[in-house]
Amino acid sequence: MIIGNHDTYFKNTNETNSVKELIFGKYNTFYCYENEAQTITFDGLPILFIPWICFQNREQVTNEIRNTNAQIAMGHLEIQGFEMFKGSVVSHGDDRSAFDKFDMVMSGHFHHRSGDGHIYYLGSHAQFTWSDYDDPRGFHVFDTETRELTFIKNPYDMFKKVWYNDSDDSFLQAKIDYSEFKECMVKVIVTCKNNLYWFDKFIENIESENPVQLQIVEDHLNLDLEESEQQIINEAESTLDIFKNYISSYDNEQVDKEKLANKVIELYNEAMSLE
Repeated sequence: MIIGNHDTYFKNTNETNSVKELIFGKYNTFYCYENEAQTITFDGLPILFIPWICFQNREQVTNEIRNTNAQIAMGHLEIQGFEMFKGSVVSHGDDRSAFDKFDMVMSGHFHHRSGDGHIYYLGSHAQFTWSDYDDPRGFHVFDTETRELTFIKNPYDMFKKVWYNDSDDSFLQAKIDYSEFKECMVKVIVTCKNNLYWFDKFIENIESENPVQLQIVEDHLNLDLEESEQQIINEAESTLDIFKNYISSYDNEQVDKEKLANKVIELYNEAMSLE
């Protein structure tokens, strides 16, 4: 196990961490890389394990990266130019050139799964907030012989969106599997509601599956009817999208919009993790 930033209590050291408190001395099957970067050989293949880089261990980690004979690196890294989640590219962190010596780098930290053919962010195992909607999650298997990285998709999606339109015959005739909303976070986006009885039955059917949360979005009904469906959908997007759109449209040259957006996103995700 590799220590990440959410495992640590302090910003400048990894010494006090939840993994040490919960696992050390209790399970013999786990080994935790909490402070120093270490090169370990599996099946004859040396791999460098890199815990969360902070003030305390940065010098040691930098030296180990420089001196290791490993061609593969695995860590909990914060590297510039990758997406924290879909559509939000991070501008802070370490430069990717620091890892040029490796054939392949695999990392946790960013919840969105992405890669550039050299550095692979594996993403989180599950969805946590609405910003994770329609973003495949799961885990990976790395083959030490072939160096192939295989993605195993998590079949469970926590967040569901459904568009209600009782003026559309195909929608009325469709056989909806309401069981997919069971114990999920559900957002119903109303594009057209002419028959209140049908709408109430539709909502009742969803509620019968005991969703964790059911949210009905009807704000778009005040929009110009000639607006495109995509624009209507955009109006029903998440709180994060509202923040990002507002910051993007803010007219002030003294404000670093990208830095501000990243800080808002960081605070939002931290707040959501506390709920």
